[in-house]
Amino acid sequence: MSLVKKIKNAPKKIKWLINKALRKNFSNIDKKLWDDEYNKGGWEFLKDPNELERIYVAKKMLRKYPADKKIFEIGCGEGIFFLEMDKDDYSYFEGMDISEVAINRIPTTPNSYFTFADMEVYEPKNAPFDVIVLNEVLYFSKDPNALLLRYTKYLKNSGVYLIGMYSGDPRSAGVWANISKSFVDVDIEPVSDGKKEWIYKTVKLKP
Repeated sequence: MSLVKKIKNAPKKIKWLINKALRKNFSNIDKKLWDDEYNKGGWEFLKDPNELERIYVAKKMLRKYPADKKIFEIGCGEGIFFLEMDKDDYSYFEGMDISEVAINRIPTTPNSYFTFADMEVYEPKNAPFDVIVLNEVLYFSKDPNALLLRYTKYLKNSGVYLIGMYSGDPRSAGVWANISKSFVDVDIEPVSDGKKEWIYKTVKLKP
């Protein structure tokens, strides 16, 4: 059984992994572990229709912004969010992830760019952006608030972060509280598949 399946089936191990990740810088998380999990199909469950429900909600939230928006996704994995986006909903899409295996599976287009990198130090190729997306990623940052502050320079003045987190994760509340030090909610959308729940928010830097 892959590590991801073990984590998914054992709440205590979920907590252990997140605690471990939060004590470390993202660059210290073993890239090989993530590549191995993608090679084993450990993240295939993210393509389940129930999982995709949250992506549809996120897309709906993004439609409040200009159709020609530029989007940057941190921790994009195999590009699930990108592939579910309608081509008329963005003018440019950039994504990065720590896993080279995942990045190499994303079909690119003339108006998209993907690369594998450490989110704590990555510098986007084509800033500024209208929206920066983080789908269940902030758990893996040593200091989520500091991470968002660092990337704010790559947002347009009117830009926002679109952030999604699993409500059943033991660290979600702490991460939301952490980023509230510097950011204010713009929109909030709860998502449920009948068994699991997520919260999606757009946030912007406090005045």
